[in-house]
Parts: sequence; structure tokens; C-alpha cells
Amino acid sequence: MKLIESRAEGLYCAKGDFYIDPLRPVKRAVITHAHADHFCSGCDSYFGHRHTIHFLKLRMGRIAPMHGFEYNSSFEFNGVKLSLHSAGHMPGSSQVRIEYDEEVWVVTGDLKPGNNPYCEPFEQLTCDFLITECTFSDPLFRWPNEQEEVSKIKNWHQDCIEKELHPVLSAYAIGKAQKTQQLLDGNGIPILVHPTIAKFNESYRELGFKIPDYRILKDGMSKKKIGNALVLVPPSVFNTAWMLRFEKYSAGLSSGWVLKPNTVKDRGADCGFVLSDHADFDSLVKNIKQSKVKGVYLMHGDKSLMLQNLQNLELDIKILRYQ
Repeated sequence: MKLIESRAEGLYCAKGDFYIDPLRPVKRAVITHAHADHFCSGCDSYFGHRHTIHFLKLRMGRIAPMHGFEYNSSFEFNGVKLSLHSAGHMPGSSQVRIEYDEEVWVVTGDLKPGNNPYCEPFEQLTCDFLITECTFSDPLFRWPNEQEEVSKIKNWHQDCIEKELHPVLSAYAIGKAQKTQQLLDGNGIPILVHPTIAKFNESYRELGFKIPDYRILKDGMSKKKIGNALVLVPPSVFNTAWMLRFEKYSAGLSSGWVLKPNTVKDRGADCGFVLSDHADFDSLVKNIKQSKVKGVYLMHGDKSLMLQNLQNLELDIKILRYQ
């Protein structure tokens, strides 16, 4: 029997009787990170990096026992040894290393090699079997230099001010929003943030992270008080009534998906900037090669396309489907 299998509830280890990033409530949930598509409420107990647990408590409340760990510390379920290792995606994001009977599996969660001021550097692991995300499974997804994208945002902001438009930039409320604020710090751009982003900004500060100065965009705030600020919002508010508070604005999309044709227009934006907290295609392939694996399982993203693009690796690569 495989050490890790897929079920309707998510990834399951029968030997240890635990799930990783379950889709439905389960007894034991090991969570790779605190983005909403990687956890569910209603589990009997939660396990993860201490930063992940911090965010889970903020998002769900103390509704179940939650156990936080440091990177590289280990814990066990029924003789199955687990440890968490940085995935570089957001604070607390973890690759889960599972070891039993001299066999090692790694579940990457969402990963991002490279620099992130709010993450420990991505840790390269080796294993027998790798379960990897492949969100950006097409070779067209190759990230440009982040500072070049920051320069583009700065120029867009200035152009908006000259045209008397409010520059409204989307960024996920937890993770990318904070990194974007840090990247823009020192560029002379005042920042206004959506209240949801402000909530997570303060949670970052509670963990000891430095967040640059910002103001909160409050209901009824006048055009004069908004001034020349760049407004940072969650992507979910685009094309909603919330945007009507701006008489005239330009919507900017911050995402790796900007490289896919028509994405900017389809998501209701006027322009796009390639900023991503996920691994690009080359980084995904590099991680697979350096993992020195016997077998690879693909999850998230266009798995069929990723499988096709990995044929030259001469590895046992399979698509992971929930049963």
C-alpha cells in the first residue's frame, strides 16, 4: 500500500491516520499553509507550523485543538514521523515530510523558491516520492525580475495620478498583499488598503514582521483623503459594487496569470503585473529534479499539461486524482 493515498476528503496516510490539507472535516488535519483552499473548518484537530496555526485561529477562531511546530522539528502519529520544512510561499507555508519504514514522502503544498521577506527560504528536500503542486504548469509561466515589475507599478501609479484616476491594485489579502507593500516601500507611493488586508497586516505584526506604513480605506472616505494613494484590494472586489466608491479608477491585476493571454481583461482589470508567490514552471521542474525521487504525483493546476511537459525526465510521474 502507498504511504499516501488520495481520498474524497484529501490526501490520507492510513498508517498515521491523518490527512494533509483536507477538503472535508477529518479527525487529524495537517495543514501546509493558511490559504483558504488548503484547509477546511470542522476538523477535530489541526497541526502545522506555528505561523500557520496563528492564521488559522484568526480565520476560524479557536474551534478545535491546534498544534503549532517550528520548521525541522518532528512529531509522530502511530509511528509515522512528520516534519515541516519551508515552502517559501507565505509565513508558515510548509512542505510536509513523511517517513515510515525507511520510505520518505514529501507533500510540497504551494511552493516558491526565491526571496520573500516574510518567509524562511525554500528548503530543498530529497525523498522517495514527491507530491507536488503544478499551478503554473506551462513553460510560458517564467517570472521576470520583481524589481522590474515594481518599476512598472510605479509608472502606472504616476500615469493614473496624471489622468486623475485612482490606481486600484489587486493582491491576495494574506501573503501577496503584505509582500507587495514591502516591495513598494521606499518608492514614495502612499498606500491605502482594504479593511480585510488591514486585518492580516496586523496579524503579521503580531508575529513580529515589519509592515510598512499604510492607511485603511474606510467607507465614505472622500476623494481628497484618498489623494494620490495606491489602493490595495483583494481580487474578489473587482467587478463588484464595492468599486463604485471610485468615480474613476484603473484596475491593476497582480498575478502570475498575467502571462496567460486575455487574463487581465477576463478578470476585469486594465493592466497586469507579474508578481506571484508560486513557483514558476522552471522552478517546479528544478524541484522535481533535485528531489531525487523514484516517483512523482501531480496535484493542483493543469496536471495533464504538466505531465506532458515532464515526459523527458524519464521518471514515474502520475496525476493525482481524489477518489
